[in-house]
Amino acid sequence: MTVYDLLGTDEPVYYTEPYSEMTWEIGDSSRTILGYECIQADTDYHGRHWTAWFTPEIPIQDGPWKFHGLPGLILEVRGEGGKYGYVADGIEKSEKVINGVYGAELYEKRDRKAILRAKRAMRDNPMGHLKAKGIDVEISPENLSKSSGTGDFIETDYR
Repeated sequence: MTVYDLLGTDEPVYYTEPYSEMTWEIGDSSRTILGYECIQADTDYHGRHWTAWFTPEIPIQDGPWKFHGLPGLILEVRGEGGKYGYVADGIEKSEKVINGVYGAELYEKRDRKAILRAKRAMRDNPMGHLKAKGIDVEISPENLSKSSGTGDFIETDYR
């Protein structure tokens, strides 16, 4: 799987990760989502525990964000604690062509954890990041917010 991202606004980066990295444990609970009978499954992925609901009625081994690998479409997935999650609110058939990433040749390959650490450093100290790039910005004390580092990213295993 290849993920394209930006560090700041001007540094295009990408990383690849094995598609087989996600290991699921299928449970025995079921419920209905959008009229489809769904089965519960759990996984630990990049620092979080996730619970998903998938339907074998749609035999596509895919879902939102990076979630995949179950014997049916994932219609809902939530991280432990409820801060992160995805829920399907409809399903439509589309003939739209999915194009590649525009300007993919401009992206620099990096390590996933290194990208997340760099993003965290920028989030925790945006002024330091700008100064390191030679950009001098003055912000009045009343507009200077406290650390923007409340909470964490969806993937927490970069620390």
